Amino acid sequence: MSTALCAYLHSQQIDPAPILQRLEQIDRPLGVWLQKQCQQHSRPWVVGINGAQGTGKSTFAATLQILLREEFQLQSLVLSLDDYYLSKEQRLQRAAAIHPLLATRGVPGTHDIEQLNVQLSQLSSIKPGGTIRLPRFDKATDDRSSSESWCCHSSGIDLILLEGWCIGARAQQRSLLSEPINELERQQDKDAVWRSYVNQQLENRYSTLFQQLDCLLMLQAPSFDVVVEWRQLQEQKLKQHRLGRGMSNAAVRDFVSHFERLTRHMLVELPQRADVVLPLGWDHQIQSVRFNQ
Repeated sequence: MSTALCAYLHSQQIDPAPILQRLEQIDRPLGVWLQKQCQQHSRPWVVGINGAQGTGKSTFAATLQILLREEFQLQSLVLSLDDYYLSKEQRLQRAAAIHPLLATRGVPGTHDIEQLNVQLSQLSSIKPGGTIRLPRFDKATDDRSSSESWCCHSSGIDLILLEGWCIGARAQQRSLLSEPINELERQQDKDAVWRSYVNQQLENRYSTLFQQLDCLLMLQAPSFDVVVEWRQLQEQKLKQHRLGRGMSNAAVRDFVSHFERLTRHMLVELPQRADVVLPLGWDHQIQSVRFNQ
C-alpha cells in the first residue's frame, strides 16, 4: 500500500486492513481494466460510480484515484453529484411551485444538472493552462458553499470519476408509481405528484447527463435494509467532524425514505447493465469485482 493511500486512510480514520486485503483481487484488476479503456480514448474517460447512501462511494472514489495515480500513472478528477445540489433557496422555490418534498436535497430534480453537463463537457476539452471552477456543497448548512471555497481544476486528466447515489439510474415504468412504497409516500405524496416529477427528471434531464458516461460502476448493497444502518453510521462520523452537528438516527431514517423507491429499483435492474459491479457484504466491505460484457 502506497504512502499516499496510507496517509489518506489515516486522515479519514479508516481501517486500512480491509482495503489492503482487497487490493490484489479487486482494486488492481479494476485499475488494469480502466487503464486499458483509457488507452483507447484521446479525451478524459468519464466513469460513473453508483451506490446507495452509506455504501462508501466517496471513500472508494478517493482510494481509486490514488491507486490509479500511484500504480497506473493515470490522473483522475473526482466529482460528486452532491456538490451540484441546488441551493436551499432554489429548492424552496421548487417546493413551492411543484411539491413540498422537493425542499429536501437528494432526489432527481434537486441538482443543477445543467451546470454539471456543461462542466463535464468543458473538462473533456479543456486546453493546457485553462482552469474550471468546481462548486462545493456544505451538507452541514444544507446549502451551496460560497464561491470562494470552490476549487479550480486545470488540464491533464485521464479520467473523470463522477460519484453519486443515482448515477446511471433509469426511470421506472409510470404504472409502478401509483402505489406508495413507504410512509413518506403514503402521507406526503398521496397523489404521486412528487414521485412522478422525480421519475420525469430521470427520463429527461438526468438521462442526458448519464449519456456522457463512458462506463458505469456500481457499489451494490446486499439489500435496502442495510442502507439505513450504513447511512446512520456515516452520519455519526460526519457529526464528529462537525462538532456534534448533524442528523439523529430517526432523522436519517426519514431522510433515506426519500430515496427508497429509486434505490430499490436500482438494486434490481442496474447490476445487469453496469459495466462493473462491486458487491458489498453485510460487513460493508467489497467482496469481489464483476466485469459485465
